[in-house]
Amino acid sequence: MVCKLSLVNIIEMTTNFQLENYLKNEKGFLGAFPSDKLPENPKSGSSLIVNYSKYGEKGSHWVSMRGLNSVNTEYFDSYGFNADDDDLLLGETTHFKNYLEKNSINGKYTVNMLNLQQLTSDVCGEYSAWFIKWGLPELFYNGKVIVNPRWKPYIKNNNSFMNDKLIKKSVGIR
Repeated sequence: MVCKLSLVNIIEMTTNFQLENYLKNEKGFLGAFPSDKLPENPKSGSSLIVNYSKYGEKGSHWVSMRGLNSVNTEYFDSYGFNADDDDLLLGETTHFKNYLEKNSINGKYTVNMLNLQQLTSDVCGEYSAWFIKWGLPELFYNGKVIVNPRWKPYIKNNNSFMNDKLIKKSVGIR
């Protein structure tokens, strides 16, 4: 797959095969999918990575979903956008918000709000895989923000260029 962000240069990105191989032992991981081939009725607690592009198209941007059909459904976009908010930027039409609302308890889900990735980088797949393994970067408990220890290096430096280099090395799939 190739990463295309708006009219930015075409960049090589992580493939669905690399992501699935990296996460093959993660309990409940269903796989990496194109936006128009999301699994119907995923089991409670399952997770997946999805590309904004449709089946047969070159890939554009990886995002992920975790804890489907549970009270802890989560959505992760390394740019910090909510589901479907990338549609205009990427020139795609997805229905991730509807999918999350349908596959969560009471239609509610939690979203990553941190912009971790450079707009022109190709590591969205690595960020999505890290999320599947370790959860959201920030957790909210009793009105307080708690940084997930597995994400601390990416949050404390506040530098997306360094974040991208670090996540690529940490995940190590290409």
